[in-house]
Amino acid sequence: MDSSTCIEQKGVVEEISNGMARVNINMFSACAGCHAKKACNFIDARFRHIMVPTDGNHYSIGETVGIIMKRSLGLKASFIAYFIPLALLIVTLLVLTSLRLNEVFAGILTLLILAPYFILVYRFREKLTRTFTFRLRKES
Repeated sequence: MDSSTCIEQKGVVEEISNGMARVNINMFSACAGCHAKKACNFIDARFRHIMVPTDGNHYSIGETVGIIMKRSLGLKASFIAYFIPLALLIVTLLVLTSLRLNEVFAGILTLLILAPYFILVYRFREKLTRTFTFRLRKES
């Protein structure tokens, strides 16, 4: 795969069943590359588990693999998770303040507008799961 069009993260296969591999990804903050990383990584590490189809390939438990996703899907996920909610907040706050509502009331309504959006995202989670797919690659 071309690295300019894909994002790759290393992970370890924890479980395999029904053509799916459960992969553990060790996520570090952006500052994990600095000279003090020995002190930070232990505190700052987060682990994520994702299910990835094996596509008929053989993987073994404990094997280090590459998890690949198209870069465009990462941008799409950022758009759904960050840009749309921020735009909703800004537009709602501008509309409510232009209607000369009490600032506290406008602020509360602005925050409440996110609930229907995230409920909608939750309801379409199956479609989103099919859209945001990962692939496995054996590490050499």
